[in-house]
Amino acid sequence: MTKKLSAICILALIIFAFLAVSAFAISKDDRIKAFNTKKIGTVPKLKLAGAEAMDPFGQTGGGEKSLGFDASRGLGDPSPGYLVGTTTYDYQSNGRNNRQVDWRSTASQNVHFNWMIQDNFILGGDRGGAYMYWDASAPGHMGFGGEVQNVHTRGTPGNKEYSGYTGLDVGPDDRAIIGCHYKNDDLYTSTIFYDFTSLGGFFSVWMPRLPHDISDYSASDTSQFIWPSMEYQIYGNDTVTHVFAQETIDGINAQKIHYFRRLGSPGADASSVWDDPPLVVDTVNCIAQTVTASRVSGKVALVWTANPASVPGDGESDDR
Repeated sequence: MTKKLSAICILALIIFAFLAVSAFAISKDDRIKAFNTKKIGTVPKLKLAGAEAMDPFGQTGGGEKSLGFDASRGLGDPSPGYLVGTTTYDYQSNGRNNRQVDWRSTASQNVHFNWMIQDNFILGGDRGGAYMYWDASAPGHMGFGGEVQNVHTRGTPGNKEYSGYTGLDVGPDDRAIIGCHYKNDDLYTSTIFYDFTSLGGFFSVWMPRLPHDISDYSASDTSQFIWPSMEYQIYGNDTVTHVFAQETIDGINAQKIHYFRRLGSPGADASSVWDDPPLVVDTVNCIAQTVTASRVSGKVALVWTANPASVPGDGESDDR
């Protein structure tokens, strides 16, 4: 009897051992070495858009670091093209992307660039608009000797002059027109900056701001209509600057989007007129409003992401 029990116990242990090996065995796929993987510490730094930036958080020991654009790290210059400019502010658009590269004149074929620029790591620091162009008459030459032009004087949090959410259009005379929300008092407002001439880079003369009394129409007196989509249109005898902007209020409530229109040429500040009242289009929760204007007719289109019908607590409908 004892021998039978011993045999049963040994057989049971063998079965258990077999099951254990089957359960905990490493699969064939797990045993194959992944030759294309590398440890994080051995991966080379990637080139970040040609920027030569500070290392504010000390990941690489602090100080200025070449990120590869000038071949100083032995990576060569693998990207084609020319350095347009740099910025320490990556959050160019929170929502719909504005156009930031454009050309229009078939005669000159110059290319215009615009972006939100900051040259320090101070939160809320000297943000502003930057402008640069590529001169098609001298291929390989960036404008202004490569020196980036500021769209307006950039201040610090102390003097309250800064802007954001920049976008670009180009007139038929190859003049750059830049739209953004701009602050030189206690409130932001959508503002248009017209270049003084083609490739001038001189924006401080003609810079009409959306009047507060018009932007406050059908909104609270503390509303700021920002995040503008902007188009410049000349058709027949009409010169129109179209602005499609959104209200900003605290919280996550639906915000109004208004269509604003400025009639008049860039230099006609005295005789130009902003439509009053503006067109109240909708209330939305998404920064996606876009205006586009035809260059061969007088047509204009407004596009936005509308809230679905019957959102709890919302009076939206499918009839628009």
